[in-house]
Amino acid sequence: MNRTLLVVLLCTAPPCFAATAAAGPLTEHVSQSLTLHFAGPGEHKLDVRDIEGDITVVAYDGPDVSLIVDKSLSADNADEMRAAHRDVVLDTGDNAAALHVIARYPNQQTCGGPNGYTSRSGYHVRYDFTIRVPRAVRLTLCTINDGVVRVSATSGDFDISNVNGRIAMSDVSGSGSAVTVNGAVAATFVSAPQRPSTFRTVNGDVVVTLPQPPSSNLHMKTLNGNVANDFAAAPNAGKPVASSVKAKQGGADLTLESLNGDVRVLRRSN
Repeated sequence: MNRTLLVVLLCTAPPCFAATAAAGPLTEHVSQSLTLHFAGPGEHKLDVRDIEGDITVVAYDGPDVSLIVDKSLSADNADEMRAAHRDVVLDTGDNAAALHVIARYPNQQTCGGPNGYTSRSGYHVRYDFTIRVPRAVRLTLCTINDGVVRVSATSGDFDISNVNGRIAMSDVSGSGSAVTVNGAVAATFVSAPQRPSTFRTVNGDVVVTLPQPPSSNLHMKTLNGNVANDFAAAPNAGKPVASSVKAKQGGADLTLESLNGDVRVLRRSN
């Protein structure tokens, strides 16, 4: 009979470690708190790149980026656990107008990077990020597997990508793109995007909620799903092969697309 000893360590200073030692596979958890500082005038940018895990971003009325990093590791044996610690590292940039938080895997593989990503069978590493940012920061967020990207209360522009997971934005403004493959895309705005913006998935619903009719060229398209627009005189229901609606002349393009899912523009209730 295998016996597993669980050791939990609580601490107030980073990093914190919790590990499970067993005769078989090994697991570890590392939790770390970081503060990154913007420098210089003008637009400030934050680039967060994960491969497996959640990215949660919440705006606040402060000048810095406050970051909690949860790193979970599992490995077939002690040698593979050492390789996981050696191969998978967190790269951060500080004291600049553009900051970055990048999970780097073997051979410098990163989300959105030129080398792509191939998993290693002997170990498994996951990063979950919880981040507080200044409201007006410009965001670039990227993850690939088993992660949700959440953004709340920001006013800067955004470039958000996922592959196997959903994207959820709430009480935001700004313009940009939110694109995934397997998962829903939902975005609730306090003011409509003023520049071209795209919300797209392959498998899932796309729902954008606005406080007023968009002064934009509104394009809505799906293949296997319904299209609905709360601001249309006669909402389009049923299952069209494709629908493209121009809401108003002269504005920016607002594009909502899915292949297998509903596409909806909703009116915000408050």
